[in-house]
Amino acid sequence: MLEVFSPGRRPISRRRRRAAAWPRGRSVGRPRLLATDGVTFIEAVVGAALIALLIGGVLLVYGAATQVQARGWMRYRLEDTARAAVNRIVRGDPDGSAPLLLASAVSATASPVPALAYHVVWQDKSGSTHDDEVTCYFQGGRLYRVVNPYSPPLGFQTSGGTVIAEGVTAFTVTLVERYVQISLTIGLPTGTSYTLTTGVTPRGLLLNPSGG
Repeated sequence: MLEVFSPGRRPISRRRRRAAAWPRGRSVGRPRLLATDGVTFIEAVVGAALIALLIGGVLLVYGAATQVQARGWMRYRLEDTARAAVNRIVRGDPDGSAPLLLASAVSATASPVPALAYHVVWQDKSGSTHDDEVTCYFQGGRLYRVVNPYSPPLGFQTSGGTVIAEGVTAFTVTLVERYVQISLTIGLPTGTSYTLTTGVTPRGLLLNPSGG
């Protein structure tokens, strides 16, 4: 190829020709990536899935903690109910009643219904003396207590009386010489239950070994 030179002009070098041919505004070297605004559809889907997983995990932990707390509260209620009922039998009501702790004669049966009977002489807060026979029996999911003036021989009255516990599923009494063991189970329809077993040696039995 012939190059024509104009008088008074310097010849154009190859470097200058290449620079002139390259579009203006572009830098020499690697082309820069074009910036894009916003996110793509795939990025949005992935982000939403991660947020959903995070929320699901939080809800799962919260639900498990709530269930544990609910079970603990139900167990506390059952335990409190059982302890209150047994305490009313052993020590009597706060306002005064015939306590097993002072009984001079005790009897127990499992038929026709589980029941505990005892004879006790006790004093109320006013100082009055009472000579009573008491029957505590389990029937129809309830624990009853019947208090009547003592009339020998000691027997079981398994009708009427005052309800001292509800939700009862089992009531057993075991006598070993002068030791009385009471087992009471309180349950809920959900299947949760609590069993309280306690024992007492009535003071009256020690003072009157014949059990009269």
